[in-house]
Formats: sequence, C-alpha cells, structure tokens
Amino acid sequence: MGVVTSTLPRPYQGEGRGEREWSWNPRLVLMESRGEDAPVGRAVIEQETLRGYARAQALSLEAALEVADQLRPGVTEAETAQLLDQKARSLGARGQFHRTLVWFGEHTRFQGQSSRIGAFPGDTALESGAAVILDHAPLFDGYPGDVSHSRNAGEGDHGTGATAHLAALRAAIPPMVAQGMTSMEIALAVRQLTEAAGMRSLQNRYLFHALGHRVESVRFPGLSTIRLAGLGLPSAARLFGPAILHGVPGIQAEWPIWSESPRANIRPGHGLWSIEPHIECEGRGVKWEELLLIDDEGARWLEADSPLPR
Repeated sequence: MGVVTSTLPRPYQGEGRGEREWSWNPRLVLMESRGEDAPVGRAVIEQETLRGYARAQALSLEAALEVADQLRPGVTEAETAQLLDQKARSLGARGQFHRTLVWFGEHTRFQGQSSRIGAFPGDTALESGAAVILDHAPLFDGYPGDVSHSRNAGEGDHGTGATAHLAALRAAIPPMVAQGMTSMEIALAVRQLTEAAGMRSLQNRYLFHALGHRVESVRFPGLSTIRLAGLGLPSAARLFGPAILHGVPGIQAEWPIWSESPRANIRPGHGLWSIEPHIECEGRGVKWEELLLIDDEGARWLEADSPLPR
C-alpha cells in the first residue's frame, strides 16, 4: 500500500489558520510519552500515532456515511447497528471503543427512554423523513475512530438552523481551549450558546452528562467485546479508572470528562478528546462527534473533513 497525502489544518492560535501537508503510512506505531516534569494530561503524541487516529476517524466516517446512504424506511435501529458494525469490520475494524448506537425519530432526542439502557438500539423502525443519528467507535489497529453522523431519512440535511449551530460550535470550541477555559466552562458555554439559539442541549442524558471525553488507543482490542455501561472493557478502564482515582490524595489522575460538573473545572490536558455536542432542534435530535487535539501549539480538530450533517 502506498502513501496517502492529505491536508490537516494548523492548530488554532487565535490568529487565523493555515495548512500543512502530512502523509499516512500504514505502518502504525504507538509512541505516546510523558516528560518527567509534565503535569497530568500533557501527553506528547508522535505524528505517526496521530495518523493512526486520523485513519481510524476517516474509516469510521466512511462506514457511517455509506450505511446512512443505504437506509430505507422499515429498517430498525438494531438492524442498522449490525450493518454499521459489519461495514466497519469490512474496512478492517477489530473491536469497539463503545457499543454502536443508532437512534431514529423520537429516540434522537431521547423521548420514550426511561433509562440509559433505553439508549441502545432497539426495534424502532425508520420512517420516511425521520431524524437519524449513527454513533460508532470502531477500533482500527487499536485506534478508536469515534464519530457521529446525523441526517433526515430520505431528505438529507436537518435544515440550516441545526447545521449552522453545530458548525458554529465546531468553530468556537478550539478558541475556547486556546483562551484557557476549563472543561466545565466550555461545557457550560456550549449549553448557553445552544439555549440562546432557541435549541436544547441533550448532554444531561449522557453518562456523566458528558460533552466530551478522553480518547486513548486500546492495546487489546479483543477485550472490547466485554462491555461495561456500553463501553468496551479497555475503554471503560481508561475512563472509569481516572474518574475513580481523581481527587484521591497522593494520586495524580485527570478528570477525563468534559461536563458542567465542578470536577471538570480544570483545563483539558494535552492529547486527544472526543467532543460530541447533541442538541434538540424543532423536535429532532442532532449531533456530531469528532476528535480534538490539544498540544503545545494550541487546539485543532484532527480531521479537516467533519461528520457534521450534510
């Protein structure tokens, strides 16, 4: 396999953007290191590792878009989740960061769901014109590609209101990080911006009320078939472990969740974060999800191509 050339936007530094070239080589090597004097969360990620994540994101989005294009009225959420898993495996996925989620119609805004278990794909059938959300996180060579895609069945986009607001949030979040806002402050700002636009944030229906969460590679993808709260076992350990240890005297562990919780009132550390604003607009749920990279140069979305609703 040859080398693929693409472009990646330069980090946001408060003064515009540029572009630089990068190449992806299929030989993926994980080389994450931490300096001895680096504070918790300041991970130094090698460029080849970033290419592994970018490849996982691109393949995950490719699978979501292809399955979304094939949807027809009558197919159920559970059947669509199976199709999405099959497509990801055909592209080389082995394991999952979290269980594949598919929501149709009222489920896209969590109506009729009395518990978090109700958020998993069920027998709800797709109706023409209904809202659709596909959310999956397959592992490619241990790298999670955590993406979400929204659309209306048979009609394409949700409309300019929801799409424009999500695009505005996507543009606003990197500058918030660059300005030194904490994860809690960013989560609060996202909700307030959404409410000011006449829409409703749905983050309070998520585990930990999360707007985003830490993302790291998985060394043993096979263990992801064992799930805890919908997460593969390695992913659950990476998220719940630091969350449990956070605040324990004598132990340095960052809070791995962006939310309005006081525990998130710290600046997000260096590395990769999966950000997933989920809003309700005109009775329909809409969301997008992708990876945000934070490093010494600032904050930027890992991929130039976004899974925002087309």
